[in-house]
Amino acid sequence: MHAEIDEIIDTYAGLSDQELVDLRKAARRRMRGTRFSEPCDLIHETLHALISGDRHWPKHIPFQCFMSETMRSVAHADRKRKENKLNCGHSVEELAALGAWRLPRRKSVEAELEECEPGKLAVTAAEQARDSLTHDGFAQLVIDAMLTGLEPREACEQFGWDMNEYRAARQRALLRIRKNLPPGLG
Repeated sequence: MHAEIDEIIDTYAGLSDQELVDLRKAARRRMRGTRFSEPCDLIHETLHALISGDRHWPKHIPFQCFMSETMRSVAHADRKRKENKLNCGHSVEELAALGAWRLPRRKSVEAELEECEPGKLAVTAAEQARDSLTHDGFAQLVIDAMLTGLEPREACEQFGWDMNEYRAARQRALLRIRKNLPPGLG
């Protein structure tokens, strides 16, 4: 279930002063090498992506965690866009001489699906594990952090845990995930 626009706006407006400070710190770390000159620029770009429907916030993932990871993605895309612009400084003749007019050969759809299948199965297993851990909120938060790509150190900062608490919850989460994986992937 994804959040509606009004839920996104209300959640952002309801952030405490400390949560806003933490969000700005995360934005500052992620904005290096981008066109964003201030952390608030990256935050606003991320909020725009949410409100416009380009990104969707799954409500079971804590808002700050989702914003942090979405800012990482927005910043990465901005750096890639900048890199691509810099790499296109050649004339048409130069590109033709380099063979740049040729499109790279794509893999067959079947080959691409086969490569993606283990990852999809792992995500499904993690989602099932999360749903079954109703009695263990810490392990659920660890799974959310893993699914959004949050680093352990960042998760500890986000949730106010020490590394031992994180490791213990991660171990419980991984045990449950492995139980949900098909044979041969665990």
